[in-house]
Amino acid sequence: MYGKTYKNLSAEAKLALYGFKDRLEYSLKNQWVDEDNKVYFIFTNNELQKLFNCSEHKVIKIKKNSKK
Repeated sequence: MYGKTYKNLSAEAKLALYGFKDRLEYSLKNQWVDEDNKVYFIFTNNELQKLFNCSEHKVIKIKKNSKK
């Protein structure tokens, strides 16, 4: 959150990353790994809308921003 990697992220994107991290830990705990050994998790736009109390358009923007 403090490093160069995160400095250009919006506050919402930083919060989203914490949510994603939480889901990642849950996926690891449940061994949700695909055939390429990549961990996966499901975080729907609807769930993010409820979490951030925002529109789907805003959620899409946050998700795009958090990929940078």
